[in-house]
Amino acid sequence: MNYYIRETVFSEDVKQTAGSKAREDINEIAEKMGFIPIEVEYDYSLRNKKGFLTALAQLSEDWSKALAQVGEGDTVLIQYPLNHHPVGVPGMLKKLQKRGGKVIILIHDIDYIRMNKNKTPLDKLKIAKVKYEDHSTIKRGDAVIAHNRKMMKFLLGMGVEREKMISLRIFDYLIHQDFDYVSRDMNEPVIVAGNLRKHKVGYVYSLPDNQEFNLYGVDFEDEGRDNVHYIGAFDPEELTRKMQGSFGLVWDGTTCDTCDGLSGNYLKINNPHKFSLYLSSGLPVIVWDQAAVADYVNKEKVGITVSRISEIHDAIANMSESSYREMEANARRISRRLIGGSYTKKALAKALDMVSGQKD
Repeated sequence: MNYYIRETVFSEDVKQTAGSKAREDINEIAEKMGFIPIEVEYDYSLRNKKGFLTALAQLSEDWSKALAQVGEGDTVLIQYPLNHHPVGVPGMLKKLQKRGGKVIILIHDIDYIRMNKNKTPLDKLKIAKVKYEDHSTIKRGDAVIAHNRKMMKFLLGMGVEREKMISLRIFDYLIHQDFDYVSRDMNEPVIVAGNLRKHKVGYVYSLPDNQEFNLYGVDFEDEGRDNVHYIGAFDPEELTRKMQGSFGLVWDGTTCDTCDGLSGNYLKINNPHKFSLYLSSGLPVIVWDQAAVADYVNKEKVGITVSRISEIHDAIANMSESSYREMEANARRISRRLIGGSYTKKALAKALDMVSGQKD
């Protein structure tokens, strides 16, 4: 049997799926492929009533019971990182494998490389803990689905065996409602979607004056600039229909001159989910030329790459209408793959083939 772990949370008697749209989409795709869900629940009320350590111990016990259902010849899909960091999961996976079960790890994030290294001793202890979790859990996978080849190279340095790794290439982005593509104008504003908190995406507050931008997301501090237009925040699927503009921008950090700091460095191996959001809408993209997804953009011809945001204006001004239409057509072609779950299906099928061919 093929199983997948579906993490859920209870909060004030309300049960909700834990995590983001990316996780929920993969759960849905896996289930359509015949994977059977195993629930792992986290009860916030227990944390409030009995304390964090008691709740964490209960969660670890629940993980142990969940994984005990996976027997000889079975496979379990786990999306990483695990919610709420239960203790002892790598050891549980080792026991599962000793009794003949197989583990597929699908990576969303590698948390420790995004954490600030210059903090208090307590913070450094937390980083060390997360690094241990990342290394020990990911390496337990009989198949490991990484974002792209650059992340695979990073994982190789962590000790993950090359022959166990599979490249997802890009996250899917399921859309469940009827969806009509909008014909776009390359002279419309460039779209910035996502978390707009100043401490997280400082570059948003220094966007160049020579280009119009439409912003979508939470926590924007409007400073009244004429060329920066805040539209609002929408749920993930509604956003695909609400975005108006010529290109979707994939950028991170404090400055428009480069993608800097921990978040900028992370872009060198990461597939941002907003990249899939834009393309699922049939929207061409603009990405940092050192980002991992720049390879995908260039190969599939779905947008342009720049070294700094100030280059966008001239890049669009010098672009022919036919070039833009080609990017738009290619983005729509990729969109049809993303909204149908094509990339995840292929990666999971490869992972199942891989683990079925492994000898204990």
